[in-house]
Amino acid sequence: MLAEEAAAVIGCRAHDIRTLILAGLLKPLGDPPANSIKYFAATHIHQLASDEKWLGKMTMALNDHWTEHNKKRKEKSDCR
Repeated sequence: MLAEEAAAVIGCRAHDIRTLILAGLLKPLGDPPANSIKYFAATHIHQLASDEKWLGKMTMALNDHWTEHNKKRKEKSDCR
């Protein structure tokens, strides 16, 4: 399944998939180059979607990512 489809199943946005890969919470099939389309095993994605513990880790990873992202953005705008 494509990243967009995986995101819909686990309850996040397609652009969050990259963050989950970098956090080590998701692994695409094979060993795709950084700028290529990522595919995921549907059975594994469905298992993760029903794993409450993993969903908690996903939520925290995304919260941490966006908190840091927004902090950097605010610091950048404060310097102007």
